[in-house]
Amino acid sequence: MKTLHLESERYNQTSLNKLESFTSVDYGQDYDQHRLLEHLKVTGDYEVLFVKLGVHIDAQVFSLLPKLRYIVTPTTGLTHIDTGQAEQNGVTVVSLKGETEFLKQIRSTAEHTWALLLALCRNIVPAHYDITHEGNWRRNPFLCTELDGKTIGIIGYGRLGKIVAGYANAFGMKVLVTDADSQAVQHSLYENTPLEVVLQTADIISLHIPANEQNIKFISEEHFSMMKEGVLFINTARGEVVDEDALLFALESGKVAGAALDVLDGDSSWDGLLPSDNALFKYAREHSNVLLTPHIGGYGRESIERTRDFIVDKFLGIVNK
Repeated sequence: MKTLHLESERYNQTSLNKLESFTSVDYGQDYDQHRLLEHLKVTGDYEVLFVKLGVHIDAQVFSLLPKLRYIVTPTTGLTHIDTGQAEQNGVTVVSLKGETEFLKQIRSTAEHTWALLLALCRNIVPAHYDITHEGNWRRNPFLCTELDGKTIGIIGYGRLGKIVAGYANAFGMKVLVTDADSQAVQHSLYENTPLEVVLQTADIISLHIPANEQNIKFISEEHFSMMKEGVLFINTARGEVVDEDALLFALESGKVAGAALDVLDGDSSWDGLLPSDNALFKYAREHSNVLLTPHIGGYGRESIERTRDFIVDKFLGIVNK
């Protein structure tokens, strides 16, 4: 069995040794989409492909891998893989999706959610810029929003939603949760509040839903119109679950007072460069009330180590059955 590995620099040597004891491994460090395609045009006889965010495994990649049997990705989201094409080609996608028990110890994205929320509420980024780039030492432009007593609306009460709810409790916030699966909220501290009520009531909205077929552009113009005037909006889920044109309109109108986004529509297939025509990027360059980070929610050192070790063991467990 022959393997092409696109992210070996984030796997420890023990896991790579395990992999190499089972399969012949070629390493494609720093491969972007173009370099991957050029490599596969020369050598496309791989049966296994270990992938990363930033490279889109699309129909063109599949066409260059006629022997491919497995795609391995240490992620829960699969927006960087054409899963329909994988199924059509009989390729098994090995991921973290559905690994509920293991993922309970993976908290990086929840921590990043809270970091973004605090940075947005406390004006940390514009205040830092004002000091380091403008040479000012002043507080008048940076009046903050305190969290104590505010209402946070958590949309999606899975693993990450539950952790964020715990953080909110520690900060003295009122927590409203909503989930399409009512069982997700059973036996918790909260009731499953209707989405419309959450949108109308919350001072801060935090999004934690998967980018499945039902959730594409889930947060729409209609949903933004229901939100409180001056709401803060946090998204560390996937960019695809938000109608970005509607979010931009809500920001321009003042309906949304600020947004912190770790994800943008299509970002799982970007590698290095953000498309210059992205409207939210353009807006963020001119307005300090939008905070962007490059899909680093899950990129905590400890979480990276655990997920890479786990995905190697999961893959080897499948192929050695």
